[in-house]
Amino acid sequence: MIQLKSCTKSYNKTIAVDDVSFTAPANNITGLVGLNGAGKTTILKAIAGIHYADSGTIHVNGIDVLEFPQKTKKICGFISEQAFFNPNYKVYELLETEITLRKSTVTKKEILKTVKKLLLQFSLTTVYKKKIKELSKGYRQRLSFARALCSNPLVLL
Repeated sequence: MIQLKSCTKSYNKTIAVDDVSFTAPANNITGLVGLNGAGKTTILKAIAGIHYADSGTIHVNGIDVLEFPQKTKKICGFISEQAFFNPNYKVYELLETEITLRKSTVTKKEILKTVKKLLLQFSLTTVYKKKIKELSKGYRQRLSFARALCSNPLVLL
C-alpha cells in the first residue's frame, strides 16, 4: 500500500506538487492522471525515494520513505520516462550490477539466472553483449523495465 499525506514538493521556489494526499491499495493497479507538468513524475519519484517531498509523509508498505529511503528503494521498482544508464555498460553488465546492488546476499549463480530470465522476458537476448550507447530507444526502454524488475520489487512505479 502507498500512502501520501499532505505532500508538497518545490523546485527552485516553484511548487510542483501542493498538499497531495491519496492511498493506493496493495495488490492493485493505480493510475496517476493529469496534464503535462501536473506533478505525476514528481510524486512517483518521491514515492520511490529518488527525491523527497518538502513536507508531508509518504509510506510504502508501512515504511516511511523519508526515514528509511534505502528500504523503500529495495521494495520499489521505478521506470522513468527517459532511460538513463551508463552508456559504456553492456546490457548484461548493467543487470548484474543492479541485482548485486539491490539484493544484500546473492550468489553469482543466482545473478546469472536472474539476468538470463530478464533477457528472455524483455527480448534482450540478441543485444545482451552490446553497449547501452549502441541500443535503440526501444531497447533502452525494455532495459529500463528489466532493471526495475531485477529485484522482484513489491511495488512497481
